[in-house]
Amino acid sequence: MTLSIALRPHVLTMLLATWIAIVVGCQPGSDSDIAKDSDAANNGSSPGTDLLEPIQLQVSKETTFFLGPLRDDGTVDYIAAYNAHVRKGVTPQNNAFNVILQACGPSVLPEAKRDAVQRAVGMAPLPAKGEYYVSLSDYTESVLSPEDMKEQFHEIEIPGRDEPLRIPYREGIDDAWNNLYTATERPWRTETFPHVAVWLRKNEKPLEVFKQAAKRTRLYLPLVTLPGEPDFAAAGAAHEVWGNATIREMARALLARAMNRLHYNQPVAAWNDI
Repeated sequence: MTLSIALRPHVLTMLLATWIAIVVGCQPGSDSDIAKDSDAANNGSSPGTDLLEPIQLQVSKETTFFLGPLRDDGTVDYIAAYNAHVRKGVTPQNNAFNVILQACGPSVLPEAKRDAVQRAVGMAPLPAKGEYYVSLSDYTESVLSPEDMKEQFHEIEIPGRDEPLRIPYREGIDDAWNNLYTATERPWRTETFPHVAVWLRKNEKPLEVFKQAAKRTRLYLPLVTLPGEPDFAAAGAAHEVWGNATIREMARALLARAMNRLHYNQPVAAWNDI
């Protein structure tokens, strides 16, 4: 019995390329190649070490977007190039990041890079403590008793599992967050979520500062590396800032306040919050 298999053209191409690679790779080396490897072994070096010689890079528009500045080894300093490119036209007066930092405080920045980042955006280093935004979790912990804050567990029965799955939660904080999520979904009376209402009033000033960021025309967070740190560490630090829960939570707080204002027939104030 003959088995016929229809292969698509790109599959045939891949199979052919693999076959060629196997055939070529299995070919015995020439006498000169063998002699070179033997000499290298006798000299205490590994065969083919010439392949590990540093490669001279050609910096041009054919290989990279940024052509400089260059490091001592001839490679592009991409951190410096990125910052120079992105900060064009950015000032302390039009940069939204400056306002966000004033509202959140310097704690949203990696501690080792705080001063460097603030200097790069034209700011004097902010004090560690100030009238900054207070997260809902921190506020809740400050007003609830230890009994209300103790860790408890939800137990969920799962088929095939001998013991129930235990999910930890702290009732006081979980309740506060559930109320905040509900407060962002529809207009609400202050008496309905008094804990959220008091928390919003406590954050009134930093929220007003945070709102000013929407009026700025530029958004620049410089990339900063420490001595001996690889370039990707700067990108990781930037991701740490924009991924910080505080910044997202402030936006959620403004939405909750807008919904509260809608209930009390304050559409202009609510609109200004969002």
